[in-house]
Amino acid sequence: MGNLSNTMEGLVCEIQSLTQARRACLKDIRSHTQGDLQHLRRRRREVSGVVRESVQREVAKIRDSANSLLEGIASDVSAAKRLWSSRSEVRDSSKAGTEAVEQPFEAKPAARPAAELETEPFAQEDRILRVLKAHPEGIRLVDIGNELGVDWRGLIALTKALLDEGQAEKIGQLYYPVEHGALSE
Repeated sequence: MGNLSNTMEGLVCEIQSLTQARRACLKDIRSHTQGDLQHLRRRRREVSGVVRESVQREVAKIRDSANSLLEGIASDVSAAKRLWSSRSEVRDSSKAGTEAVEQPFEAKPAARPAAELETEPFAQEDRILRVLKAHPEGIRLVDIGNELGVDWRGLIALTKALLDEGQAEKIGQLYYPVEHGALSE
């Protein structure tokens, strides 16, 4: 039994010595890790400062280039305006009113108000019904206005009247003709 006790004491001493060695190793690792972290933090601050300065320099270069380009464009636009106005003056004076000065673009006609439908040969409702008949798959009010060349908001009361009279029906956003509509009369 004495041998067993000696063996146990030897094992306990060995475990204690390994535990102390492990603790010392962990302490060294912790110390090195903290030192490495501090070093990396300093390095990160240094690098981020260098990168920040570099980015600021590049942004300043880009800003200067953009300003230079904008000044060039402004100069070109100004020169083009002068040329255009001088050319128009020369053209006006040389033609002496025989022809109008050409316009650089053609203006798109604005949508007519729905009230103008009253002056058309067909009644307002008949025109709307004709559009509905041309689209048995259904058509939105905006598209009806586009086909008639009028603002769709002016058609709200007219289409409501057609719905109330049973000449049209509305499902969701689409308007449909009713088979017994007023166009057959």
